[in-house]
Amino acid sequence: MNSMDAQRLTGSYSSIAGQLGLASNDCLFLASDVTRLALRAKRDGERFTVDGWIDSFLTVLHRGTLIVPAFTDDLVNGDTFDPGTSRPTTGAVSNKVMRRGDAVRTMDPLHSVFVMGARQQEIVELTDEATFGANSVFGFMHRNKAKMLIVDVDFQHSFTFIHYLEQLWGMKYRRPVHLDMMIRRETGVERRRCMYFAKKPGVSNDLHAYQRELQDRGIVRTFVLDDVPMILLDLDEVASYTRTYFDRGGRVHSFSWLVLVKTMVKRTLPFLATRFKSRADR
Repeated sequence: MNSMDAQRLTGSYSSIAGQLGLASNDCLFLASDVTRLALRAKRDGERFTVDGWIDSFLTVLHRGTLIVPAFTDDLVNGDTFDPGTSRPTTGAVSNKVMRRGDAVRTMDPLHSVFVMGARQQEIVELTDEATFGANSVFGFMHRNKAKMLIVDVDFQHSFTFIHYLEQLWGMKYRRPVHLDMMIRRETGVERRRCMYFAKKPGVSNDLHAYQRELQDRGIVRTFVLDDVPMILLDLDEVASYTRTYFDRGGRVHSFSWLVLVKTMVKRTLPFLATRFKSRADR
């Protein structure tokens, strides 16, 4: 992000939410790395807490909804997802929010989220076999014109919504992969069939040109507090522009033979290890 073009924010970390132009009834997806915000607060003699960070948004969104990612995309076929104990892979904020009494976690074993606010129950009740399906949290955010705020996190690794769009439009460089996952509920453990729209071998995410275009076209708004960059996106507007971007040949992926070879070797090694072990045991 070019900080020269970004709107400059001032004041405490707890004042950020009130400077973004959010409406009180907005639905906001918040992806944030608060490390530099915490260091800034310490420098200024202020105590930073994740609860204070979250509460600052809930105050602004007093008629709205706040969503925080709680992804566990490290789980593999056959693993068990427990919403109460499966630790998110999405950073310190997610793991702190997990302790909040007002945050309820959805039951998607790969891309669960914590939900607080007005539409909490509606989101928690969403069900879709596809983790990026029409009735997933991503489909909900698209239909309901949600916004996404990315705070000091690389767009390349945080804009998961793009994978929902890739599945929505059936992009050919991805393919459906089905997983059998176990989900632990209060009533016991149940098996769930899940579908993940995965990259084909050799394909990598590459959102850099796409991000530049979104910024150059004014589709996203950028902010900065000292050295902490932020991007605010209206997901419905982004989806509309992304359709145009794809139609005229824009890409959010790249292909590499080297990546393909590495992927095939990674998949083959466990098989070879098993074969060699079985021969050694004879």
